[in-house]
Amino acid sequence: MFVKTCDNNNESELNQDFMKFTITGTHSSGKTTLAKRCSEYLGLELVRGDTIREVMEQYFPGKSLDNLTKDEHWRLENLGLSERIKAEEEEESFVSDGCTLNSVVYATATLEGDIHTIKDFDEFSRIATSNAKNYDFIFYLPPEIPLVNDGFRPMDKKFRLSIDRLLLQILKGYTFYTISGNVEDRLRQVEKIL
Repeated sequence: MFVKTCDNNNESELNQDFMKFTITGTHSSGKTTLAKRCSEYLGLELVRGDTIREVMEQYFPGKSLDNLTKDEHWRLENLGLSERIKAEEEEESFVSDGCTLNSVVYATATLEGDIHTIKDFDEFSRIATSNAKNYDFIFYLPPEIPLVNDGFRPMDKKFRLSIDRLLLQILKGYTFYTISGNVEDRLRQVEKIL
């Protein structure tokens, strides 16, 4: 389900063998835009997380995120995590639009108090967090871009901020870099760090 693309006509001098990095943040933080630009600039494969829409269409036709049951949300997060890991394992080098940690954060925020009653959550969390150790670099984007209604992502600002808080909490266990500003500023910051 996760799409991998690469434009090797635009390779940069920064292109390194076996580089794996991810761009993480809440929805509408600019992950997809920056991941695409990094992929083009560095000549790395792009593992896209925004195809979760396709997962929704395939497994929950006619439904939106807002009207999924808690069981369906749990299934969606499991499908999304396994598809992302599978796509990342197929590449020696990549930039990932989103991160396996996002799956834990969204499952936790969406399922709220029920999360600890789900039998497989601890194993799900272990898989996602241990996979995140495979990234050479984790770039975090704060929610500084206004929410855009694309008909798919939640428009609840409070929910978005709770996702951000949960993500920052889990990121404390990893080395990560905060990237901010417009797209060009962000690309320059990533280039400098790499």
